[in-house]
Amino acid sequence: MKELWEVPSGRIKAGEVIYTMGYPLTTKEYGGAWIYGSKDNIVSLGFVTGLDYQDPRLDPQHVLQTFKQHPFVADLLQGGKMIAMEQSRCPMVDGGRCRHSAEKAG
Repeated sequence: MKELWEVPSGRIKAGEVIYTMGYPLTTKEYGGAWIYGSKDNIVSLGFVTGLDYQDPRLDPQHVLQTFKQHPFVADLLQGGKMIAMEQSRCPMVDGGRCRHSAEKAG
């Protein structure tokens, strides 16, 4: 799951990279997020979830939305607007190989 946001000036520097691991997943899932600052106050924000989770109710889109409620992320996005969304339908295998197939929405 990936979103592009236009955020108020000064929130993140172009070229700034932030990676996270875990939150808001449980100890039975794995995954993490990225936040990339780009020029013109654009932020790429996304979350990757391992596909071997046991809970059939786990929804990667819901995980991303919960991640965005974390105080750090919420402060970054406050006053901004989402300008694009992308859902990747390719499974990420160990080693990072993936046949990328993405659909843009929004």
